[in-house]
Amino acid sequence: MEAAHEGHAYRLVPRGETFSRLSLDGVVLGDFTSPGHGRPGRAAWKPRAKVLPGDAAVGYVLTAAFGTGAKPLSDGLAEADGSVFDIFS
Repeated sequence: MEAAHEGHAYRLVPRGETFSRLSLDGVVLGDFTSPGHGRPGRAAWKPRAKVLPGDAAVGYVLTAAFGTGAKPLSDGLAEADGSVFDIFS
């Protein structure tokens, strides 16, 4: 997920099943993890990241709106039970 705010580009990218990484203008700010059950994630900021309150707010809004983490592609294909490939037949 990408978002722009005050001339900056934010990006929230799934990095595993339960967490996503937030970057600002290409610089990693930190990771968000979620306890599940639709609750927004918790941030773990990188030690050298200069995270301003507005940056944190954008990260929390993105995780609240879109969630954190993602299943691996192989899991998604297995759950699709082959129907993904029906378009080729």
